[in-house]
Amino acid sequence: MAYTDIADNSLVDLAEAKIYLRIDDDDDVSDAIITRFIAAAKREADDYCNDVFDPVPEGIETWILETV
Repeated sequence: MAYTDIADNSLVDLAEAKIYLRIDDDDDVSDAIITRFIAAAKREADDYCNDVFDPVPEGIETWILETV
């Protein structure tokens, strides 16, 4: 069984990642790649945790941002 709970329920999004990475909100050049990095980090978290969370723990949300 493949878990997708983190990928489906994590609150980390492009806007939050850009703030964390200190990228100007007006800089649209990096949006596509940052979005791909967020999705990859969420999948990696799901693969590692193999569990269901409601809600996704703050530590995992922080790990996703750090991985991006």
